[in-house]
Amino acid sequence: MSEAIETKRPQSPTIPRPIGEAIEWAYQVADAVDNHGISLGLKGATGGEIRRSATGLKDAETVFQEAVAKHSKEISPALKAANADAVQFIRGVKKPMSFVLGDRWNPAYVEAGFLNGNLQCPGKISERVALMDRLSIFLKKHPECEAEKHQITAARAAELYQKLSAAFQASIQHDVARKESRAVRDSANKAMRKLLADVTVEVRRKLCAASPAWNAFGLQAPKPRIRKSNVGVAGAKKPAVAAKEGSPALKAA
Repeated sequence: MSEAIETKRPQSPTIPRPIGEAIEWAYQVADAVDNHGISLGLKGATGGEIRRSATGLKDAETVFQEAVAKHSKEISPALKAANADAVQFIRGVKKPMSFVLGDRWNPAYVEAGFLNGNLQCPGKISERVALMDRLSIFLKKHPECEAEKHQITAARAAELYQKLSAAFQASIQHDVARKESRAVRDSANKAMRKLLADVTVEVRRKLCAASPAWNAFGLQAPKPRIRKSNVGVAGAKKPAVAAKEGSPALKAA
């Protein structure tokens, strides 16, 4: 039995999943294409095209991460604080109002903004914004329902309404911008990875196993593997197999 050495078939490139690592590798591949593309006869993207794609993705990722950071550091805390103040006011206003309108909900509370047949604080921020607006108008029209000692006044309601409304609108607008920046980032990421996949697949087909250019492209050279063969040494005769007792060959003898 002889042994023959063959090269493993090139496999599809494994592009790093983290975007930062993928960008770094893209720059390396771009330099390698500049240095080896002509000699290898590469027909895919040029080094400049890969480099521009990587830079575009890097910029898009920066914009997206800035949007994420702004949401966590500015937008979300501002909305949380404004919402908390509004909830506290809504809960506090019911006591002085009850002295005039009654302890339980009735149609008189509709003018104040309690529209759902109860005096509970609305569960959605958009509904709380609307309620704070109605309360500011109601308390200005009915000062007998105010409680200045506890800061339950029309002026305070108007202030909290403006604060919550502005924070809520800023949150909505920022969510749109954040989603748009993510879509741009994802599109750029997909485009760059497509370039890298095409180029590296072509490189794997062009390079021989012993080429030093593998390192330049950041790729691992294929390892040779031993293939076993059943072909015997040339000219050698296979040993005769002894006939078993009772076989047709012995009987004929």
